Amino acid sequence: SGSFYRIQLGVFNKKVGWDAFKGLSPITSESVPGKAVTRYYAGRFTNIESAKAALNTVKSKGYKDSFIIGWYNGKKLPVDKVAEFEKRDGN
Repeated sequence: SGSFYRIQLGVFNKKVGWDAFKGLSPITSESVPGKAVTRYYAGRFTNIESAKAALNTVKSKGYKDSFIIGWYNGKKLPVDKVAEFEKRDGN
């Protein structure tokens, strides 16, 4: 529950081995409903500033199109909205 962020590394139509992520950790994945693709994410950050700092590291490892995704109480929401909840909830 609460707010958190992950960095989306990419969406792939073939399973990707964990070693392909150049030491980034933790890596999580989710199937995209109705499509034969999987989204891969790096990290789990409780504040937007940590996520932004990590995004720079991720991009330096070659994931130039990566970006931050926000969740609040298990639902994906726009990052700015999750940041509002983060401030309100005192995370």
